[in-house]
Amino acid sequence: MTMTDWLSSNPSTGFSWFIHPASTPSLLLPSSSATSFVACSYESNRHKPFVLGGGGNEIWEFLTGSVNNKITKIALQYQRPWLDYKDEPEGVWYVKVIAKAENHS
Repeated sequence: MTMTDWLSSNPSTGFSWFIHPASTPSLLLPSSSATSFVACSYESNRHKPFVLGGGGNEIWEFLTGSVNNKITKIALQYQRPWLDYKDEPEGVWYVKVIAKAENHS
């Protein structure tokens, strides 16, 4: 199953969302048993698509794992890419994903 998260973003300010080190390390490894990162894209504000300096959303996609009760922590941090993750974070978004086996009965 794919999990999609939309996070407000304005890359014209130099800020973007990045995977924070507090995330489960296997998040970046493709796996069928654990939740893993798939892709990230950006979509400008639909109501004001051509406004200079206007914001939009970063769309983060994750593929949830198949192992029952497997817990994955996802932490995304809004920051400037040239700074260390400990410097000037504007925001951190956390989610805990718990995979559940499908019931086919």
